[in-house]
Amino acid sequence: MATGAKVLPPAERDILEMQAPDFRTRLDFAETANVIFPLSKEAAVLLAQFSGENFKDEPSENNEGLVVSLERLIWESPKLWESPIRGVVVKCNDEIVAKVIVGTKDYMEYTSMQFLAERAPDMPVPRPHGLIAFGSFRVILMSYIPDTTLTRVWPSLSHEAKVSFQEQLEVIFCRLRSLRQNEGKVLGGVCGEGAKELRVDECTSFKGITTTKEFSDLQFSARHHGSNTYSMLLRSLLDHDDCDMPPGSVFTHGDVRTDNIMVARDPNINGHYTVTGIIDWEVSGFYPAYYECATLTRTLSLVDEQDWYLYLPQSIAPSKFPIRWLVDRLWGIHVRFT
Repeated sequence: MATGAKVLPPAERDILEMQAPDFRTRLDFAETANVIFPLSKEAAVLLAQFSGENFKDEPSENNEGLVVSLERLIWESPKLWESPIRGVVVKCNDEIVAKVIVGTKDYMEYTSMQFLAERAPDMPVPRPHGLIAFGSFRVILMSYIPDTTLTRVWPSLSHEAKVSFQEQLEVIFCRLRSLRQNEGKVLGGVCGEGAKELRVDECTSFKGITTTKEFSDLQFSARHHGSNTYSMLLRSLLDHDDCDMPPGSVFTHGDVRTDNIMVARDPNINGHYTVTGIIDWEVSGFYPAYYECATLTRTLSLVDEQDWYLYLPQSIAPSKFPIRWLVDRLWGIHVRFT
């Protein structure tokens, strides 16, 4: 049986987060600040507004002024999202948000946004404005996508409006999946950072994985305390997967859910909305074609009604790779409950 970090069930994680204090109190321990990816002109001007007498010029290296600027910026900006354990997102102004996350070594979200800005500028994705290592945290500055999440509006939508979202998202994800790389290229981050599989370890990128088989081996290495016979039986089902799996890998978001889809009311059609952005690219990168189809239902409840999953865009729906999806679903239950 494999070893690795045990992933907490969502209910346990929610309890821990409710008991935790404001994430920003942890920034008191940040005493250094270093620019990892250059700041845009807009970001430099923004930080200068919070520097007082200690900071005048565009930051480029660790200095007291940058530390002061970041701390003031993050505390004085309204929160848009918070996990007291994992991080916080604040709205700095009408153009820029700051995402503060634990850890200073993982830049995959930022490099993915850079990649998409260059290779798919038509995609509704936040634009990068710089990244700063702030003590033991990383601060990602990116463009602000206004409006609201699909989570908030979904319950009020008609069938026709839900189909409209399905069609809009199909266009977006077909475009995303048109970005491919050949077999033999390292899977995961666009700069070779390695592949992620949260069931194995939430904090590690696994380097050197270049094939679908190697990635499948990684997935089945997740820590569990159940029957190896059961896991071997599940894996044997993959031998009967006759779906047309394209060679190589496709660009994948990795965490498609309604919380990560920004929408705005359509002024031309009553009760309809348009997709304005896809956010949260932390686990994005190049992965086997089936992977998006499997991961997007990992938050699907066995009890609660969530008909969003009946309107998934066809290009990333479970029906695209049904055997892969079913095996992943059963494996996830096995890992979680044994």
